Amino acid sequence: MNLKLPNGRGKNRLVQMADFASRLTQLHDQIGMKISSRGWCYQLEGFGLITKAEFDKIEKIINECRKKGYLPVDFVLGGLISLIE
Repeated sequence: MNLKLPNGRGKNRLVQMADFASRLTQLHDQIGMKISSRGWCYQLEGFGLITKAEFDKIEKIINECRKKGYLPVDFVLGGLISLIE
């Protein structure tokens, strides 16, 4: 699986976020359980898709995808709490 991290601004970023969210959803279906945003970082690192240096960026992107509706609000473990904070 290839995972391109969303970057830039505007419509291009929104398209990239939708693709990123779609790929995470596919992985979620394979894993079969909810994990935290940080847990997603470890999963993606384990698949060789990101490095530890990208963990903070991935957490922010996952939360942004949830806020914009590309991922369900409850996609991650403890998800509702992190959006309220």
